[in-house]
Amino acid sequence: RFERGDAVMIVDADCVCSVNLLSTGAAALARRPRHPVVLQAAYLMEAPHGAGLASSMSVGFGLKNVIRPRGMARLGLPTQLFGSGMVLSYDALRHVTFADHLTEDLQMSQQLIAAGIYPQFLAAATVRSPAPADDAALTRQRQRWEGGQFNTWATLPGLALRLLARGRVRGLISLLDWSAPPLAMGLIAWFLFTVAILILTMVFHLVSPIALIGAAVCLLLISAYLVIGLLALGGIRALVGTALGAPRFFWWKARLYAGMATGKRSKAWERTARTAGEGS
Repeated sequence: RFERGDAVMIVDADCVCSVNLLSTGAAALARRPRHPVVLQAAYLMEAPHGAGLASSMSVGFGLKNVIRPRGMARLGLPTQLFGSGMVLSYDALRHVTFADHLTEDLQMSQQLIAAGIYPQFLAAATVRSPAPADDAALTRQRQRWEGGQFNTWATLPGLALRLLARGRVRGLISLLDWSAPPLAMGLIAWFLFTVAILILTMVFHLVSPIALIGAAVCLLLISAYLVIGLLALGGIRALVGTALGAPRFFWWKARLYAGMATGKRSKAWERTARTAGEGS
């Protein structure tokens, strides 16, 4: 038995939790009383309707923090930790470190699967965080989060090989999902690749048009993911709103990545300014 309780819950101070978070977490812990248990609630970003970049960012938040984990859970795969709405049993705490890391939640997720502990997704419980106060704060937040994710890529080969050697296929699949580049970056890369193939095919005749089949399949899969995910998150309204805001959002993302490529990256964690009253 534990001296200080059965588990700890980590919730950011600016988040608002659903009323069932404690009861849902307690029930999940009780199902495996003799094993380390780590839980992650659905984590959403609250942005005012029509809030520009923040509104588009909140949709991306939902796709990454709700739709993908829900699908992973149905396949019996662990979820990534998102930094808030996390529940860890005391015997799981010794496997993670709380360090000054740009993306400590992703680092903790990797430490847990390396130890053979697979975080579970609590789809029925939610935590909601207010959107950053303005576009500048949102940009600084993304520089920190995405820059931190890029930094973890250096550790991926070694961790992937260790998981493969131990036969932990579920952990390996989850690691690949967690380490995938942001959707906007993937779409920008897809666009540049497709343009390059078109030029090589139509202008220089160096590549067979068959090469475009791969680009078409990728676009079809991404489109299906976006349409199904957006409809699940917010229905037609979310789908139309995202489509209307896409040009500005991708232009902002392109400038963000260009800045990061020239050295504009966060070096340490800093608190993101939030919109007053949001999330309440």
